[in-house]
Amino acid sequence: MRYLNILTTLAGLLAAVTAATVKLDGKPITVGDGGYPRAIVLKDNTLVASYARGNSILVRHSKDEGITWSEEYVVRNQANPTGKVVDLNNAFLYQKPSGEVLCAYRRHIKDTKDNLLELNIDVSHSTDGGKVWNYISSVNHDVPRDGVIGFWEPFLRYNIDGKLEVYWAHEISATNQDTVKKVSEDEGKSWGPFTPGMTGVDKNVRDGMPNFASLDSTNKNLIMAFETNEVGPFKVWTVTSSNGGKSWGDRKIIFSPETPTAGRQAGGPGIVNMNGTLVVSFMTNQDAEVGDGYPHAKPGTDMKVITSTDKGNTWSAPVTVIEDAAWGGITVVDDRALVLGAAYTTGKAAAQFITVA
Repeated sequence: MRYLNILTTLAGLLAAVTAATVKLDGKPITVGDGGYPRAIVLKDNTLVASYARGNSILVRHSKDEGITWSEEYVVRNQANPTGKVVDLNNAFLYQKPSGEVLCAYRRHIKDTKDNLLELNIDVSHSTDGGKVWNYISSVNHDVPRDGVIGFWEPFLRYNIDGKLEVYWAHEISATNQDTVKKVSEDEGKSWGPFTPGMTGVDKNVRDGMPNFASLDSTNKNLIMAFETNEVGPFKVWTVTSSNGGKSWGDRKIIFSPETPTAGRQAGGPGIVNMNGTLVVSFMTNQDAEVGDGYPHAKPGTDMKVITSTDKGNTWSAPVTVIEDAAWGGITVVDDRALVLGAAYTTGKAAAQFITVA
């Protein structure tokens, strides 16, 4: 018994040593007026943040890590056609090795009663560091029909073959959503065939908001974070790939907010690798008062992070980063991470730096 107690104590001490420590660093940041904020750092160290407002995808630049911000630059704007409503959102920024900056986003067209008429994942690009933007390509276009009722949350990356690819959440029905992708052979000017079933092809569940990180420098070993309702309310899950994303497995929950209160939810994950420590951001109403809505019907849904120092095998307890915020993301800025979120009580795109050590 004494030997067992010693082993248990040593295991606890080892876990404490290997766990990453997350600390808020600096004051809260206001990026602009809008929702669904995302950010990247360009090769010249400019921080570029995107957000959606009205019928526009907008970006602002910061040369001092978020202390001050430039004017707004328009990535895409589309006026409402007669009798229709344009829904532009879910921007994702990505800089190619050439320096060209891409922004993928969804563009839905609805009627005035909120019924979907047209579904699009589009890409715009900038060759001057994110100031002047032009539409470059349609990744996927369709109209609502059986098996196709929504496109959401695109994610750009280069695959193991050096080809640009975009993943997104493909809504099949009200109860079924899956992760899909297309690959470009010409750096994003056109896109190849539709590849379905990257995650829950055999499951009638809502896999959504896929985000990716490399586990090492090979670009073969990848981890995907996503939200799904496979086990009760929405939780944060991961799958991994050892062949550069050609196939995925080891599907598991990495954060459940149902402790201590059943019925709580979590979703909208982002994931980054900070020198071997994985950091996942997400929104959750884990700490909301009983009866509060999700994701942001009332105050109480926050942006939190968890960490893993063993390539996603185990995960830390959550740390709250931005209170009363949702639909955010995370990016690495030098030796810190920037967590972003839509502060729904103010209508602002908010951000907060953290250190992970």
